[in-house]
Amino acid sequence: MFRTVVAPVLAGVHAFAEGRFDAAATWLLPLEPSLVRLGGSAAQREIVEDTLLHALLAAGRLTEARAVLERRLDRRPSRRDLRRLGALPVASAGR
Repeated sequence: MFRTVVAPVLAGVHAFAEGRFDAAATWLLPLEPSLVRLGGSAAQREIVEDTLLHALLAAGRLTEARAVLERRLDRRPSRRDLRRLGALPVASAGR
């Protein structure tokens, strides 16, 4: 689990802290389905998901950010995520 989940989360958070948002998103996006394996509360896992979302937005990867927001809204309601989703362009040139 360390090699497949923990190490990539740390690499993604480190890249985010350095302002390398595209790299952070690249590290974190494939982990999204595996975050539950880390344990902890849903709120703790959501911190990683929020980091991913902010990295995607900062990197201009709007299509992927939209997909993350839509999955989150399918899982649970959030006015903040609804506002974020509404602020995204309908069709984006991002990845």
